[in-house]
Amino acid sequence: MVGERGFSLRTPAEWLVVCVDRFNLAKGQELTELQVRFLRALRWGLDSGDSATLALARDLEDALSGGAAFESVVPSRGTAGAGDLFRRVELATLRGQISVERETLFTFREPEEAPELALPPLP
Repeated sequence: MVGERGFSLRTPAEWLVVCVDRFNLAKGQELTELQVRFLRALRWGLDSGDSATLALARDLEDALSGGAAFESVVPSRGTAGAGDLFRRVELATLRGQISVERETLFTFREPEEAPELALPPLP
């Protein structure tokens, strides 16, 4: 969990913050590019048996159900359990209950202008 904002998912290229609003049902909206990348990373992590991705998917499912998620059997690598878990998270994303933002780790600033230096006169 990333504070009050949501959950964090690390992909090879970036950190994504995944937020859950289980009461939001914004149907008819297309997925954002970040939501598509999140779903791809989630699917890859679940298919490869990554424990952190599995924990994230379970946490998302728990948040979506308001803490009343059923205890599920630990899905092993490539089982239908992981696929079912992915489909539930994917459906919630399609319904608009899951939003994704890019984690800002640092920002670049323009350098401050250097003060004018008084140079001595040329000889």
